[in-house]
Amino acid sequence: MNKRGYQGGYWPIIRCAALCGALVVASQGDWLSAEVTESKQVAWVLPNGRASFGAAVIDNWVYVYGGHTGRRHQYSVDDISGKFWRARLNEGGWEELPSGPKLQGLALVAHNGHLYRVGGLTAYNQPNENEQKESTSTVARYLPYEMRWEELTPLPEPRSSHDAIVLDGKLYVVGGWQLTQEMATTEQWHPNAYVADLSQDPIVWQTLPEPPFRRRALAVAAANGRIVAVGGMNDEESVTNDAHYFDVASGTWNQGPDFPAQSRMKAFGASAFGVGDHVYASAGEGILYRLSAAADRWEPTNFTLQQRRFFHRLIADGNDSLLFIGGAARRGMIDHIEMVQLDQVKVGEPISTEQPTETQADASSDASTSVWPGFRGHGDSHSDAKRLPLHWSPDENIAWSAQVPGYGQSSPVVWRNRVVVTSVDGPKKEHLIVSCFDMSTGDVYWRRRVSATQKIDNDDYHSKAAPTPCVDDNGVYVFFESGDLISLDHEGNNRWQRSLTGEYGNFLGNHGVGSSLAATDDTLILLIDHAGPGYLLCVDKATGNNRWKIEREKRVSWSSPIINTYDGRLQIVISSNGVAEAFDAKTGARIWYVEGLKKNTVASPTVAGDTVIIAASDQSSNLAIKQGGTGNVTDTHIRWTAESVMSSFASPLVHQSAVYYVNKAGVISCVDLKTGKRIWRHRLSDSCWASPIAVGSHLYFFSKDGTTTIFEANLSQPVEVAQCKLSIDGRVYGVAAVEGNLLVRTGTQLICIKSA
Repeated sequence: MNKRGYQGGYWPIIRCAALCGALVVASQGDWLSAEVTESKQVAWVLPNGRASFGAAVIDNWVYVYGGHTGRRHQYSVDDISGKFWRARLNEGGWEELPSGPKLQGLALVAHNGHLYRVGGLTAYNQPNENEQKESTSTVARYLPYEMRWEELTPLPEPRSSHDAIVLDGKLYVVGGWQLTQEMATTEQWHPNAYVADLSQDPIVWQTLPEPPFRRRALAVAAANGRIVAVGGMNDEESVTNDAHYFDVASGTWNQGPDFPAQSRMKAFGASAFGVGDHVYASAGEGILYRLSAAADRWEPTNFTLQQRRFFHRLIADGNDSLLFIGGAARRGMIDHIEMVQLDQVKVGEPISTEQPTETQADASSDASTSVWPGFRGHGDSHSDAKRLPLHWSPDENIAWSAQVPGYGQSSPVVWRNRVVVTSVDGPKKEHLIVSCFDMSTGDVYWRRRVSATQKIDNDDYHSKAAPTPCVDDNGVYVFFESGDLISLDHEGNNRWQRSLTGEYGNFLGNHGVGSSLAATDDTLILLIDHAGPGYLLCVDKATGNNRWKIEREKRVSWSSPIINTYDGRLQIVISSNGVAEAFDAKTGARIWYVEGLKKNTVASPTVAGDTVIIAASDQSSNLAIKQGGTGNVTDTHIRWTAESVMSSFASPLVHQSAVYYVNKAGVISCVDLKTGKRIWRHRLSDSCWASPIAVGSHLYFFSKDGTTTIFEANLSQPVEVAQCKLSIDGRVYGVAAVEGNLLVRTGTQLICIKSA
């Protein structure tokens, strides 16, 4: 095989002014023109997108090993790589080197002209088989001039999702856990950290004083005689901004300053590297921070990644620049690399970014801020957008307002610069309408009308296009209360169409169907609970065919399923008229359930780590369920029942350590996430049909009368930032929040509110 098996061509270089934060990311081999100045950001592409891999630099060569290259939360021999590549900095062309075991969650460090590969996770199963994955204890050294690996003394126990660093000729390994095939759904969190003197032959692993934490998916770096451990997830399955450092001279661990990440994922999957007296680190929100020389504070810099990422690698290139390699975003794996020169990194001086063209924005925008792909965004009502309006009125910050034909109660969804809403029209709701709007102008990009299979009276007693659609890279997926399930491409062309009422019978009940679609990477999940026999359905996105279908007993409900991952298992969480349940997303097998609930018929559940929040209009059924059980967990896994709380249409919002419920009268109840104790109440101008959202440190509550009340997240008391009023006809039904834009949907209008 030609060792240059991947001909990446040149690494495209995009140079921009010192104050230009917009990085144009090019495809492999493509050049984009831009103004040439002394300061620059450089982008090139990996052989393919990857996360949780190893990367290091030796003698102007960047080396990349292994990583997860498949779809997120899927583990098989095809999803984990053992490929080993290198490329010369600023020249281009990836050279494939001798490969090794397929590993992700490993560490790769450089020292004295050699590379050291430490631990990692491998999988033995084929795709679509039950997962068989385990951590490894292997340690190996790569000799670049001999182009071969040699095995070294293994770790004292298997370890993955850790990190490693070399300081003063010694290799330090911190954090991580151990997964084995026998453990199946459990894991062992490692309490120990190790060090080995690389001048010894063979190397000998010695135990460091025990760290005051157990974390995985953390970042480890060294500077000023300290080994700094940043972020990750702790052994309570909570993402964290915690930072600790080991003082080598004194041999002690110390609490450091919390990493200042504001996104909901905090510093989970962060990466860090030490240069001189400082440690530099970035997490999923994309801001580069610097740890002070005294390790007493994190200092924000003027550099923000154009493509935000986590589970990436941040390393220095040896030429006074930092590289940000690969990683993951909500859309999938990232193959791009960004670079910034350290002399352009300033503390406390934010970059004022230029606006890229539409083509450039499509190429480089981060999926987490440019898409709102389904009901409640990604299912949790959180947005990673950094610029969202805080003030508006009928005459201020309204970018555009568009009329929606017919009437609809679904929320808008967003994919890049396009906004999609659904509606129905006609006396029997016989016309199903899908409208796609241009985000920039509000102009109609395309509109499709389809005849409904089941005709239902168009009145105020029945739902009207209530199910929210989904969008992804391949197109739009819509579902109507008529039972019509349709897939369109991004030009509005039909990909496939089904009539579920034609296949399984009409939907029964007095108020129609309201459950929204949920989506995994390759499937759609639909819950049908109505006055007749119901079902939970998993449909292949590409073909429209069933993956599986689970029959359900009669129960009337309008809540929507939520997709989440717990303990490496993709699952569907449901709260529906008397029961809360979790199902395996791959097979449809029920994992656990809680019974005896009352009036949990509208609000959807919210997942926060290992906790599922249930909302209902009956006080006794607003509660928290601990994940991890099997079968009937009613008597074993209810953590708390909220104190004097009721919920109505809006789904509960979890932000930081609080849960926010809104009742039918428009009263917010702020509840402690750990105990369920009510902390404060606050009355809004009206009740809320749309679910509230969290954006950074702000909480947005949308009253149905068009008033939005914005709060600063505060556990002790309600801190109102602004109250913004729109002139609308009817009610506010749903919203979407993407970078710089807030979209508000009423029955007949779509309104875009833009940052000033």
